[in-house]
Amino acid sequence: MAALFTRVAIETYSAEARPHASLSAPFAKPYGRLDRAVAELAQVVGREAAPLPITEAVY
Repeated sequence: MAALFTRVAIETYSAEARPHASLSAPFAKPYGRLDRAVAELAQVVGREAAPLPITEAVY
């Protein structure tokens, strides 16, 4: 589940901060599903990280 959460946060960050960047496929495809509240939280994390310098955002 952590991998799914992280992927959603990274995808949201990318869409907000670097919309023209493309993400590579993950090394291993995460499986499972996040429930709606957790997926929304991951999106919030990505949006909140978007204005940060990239070195801080990836942390």
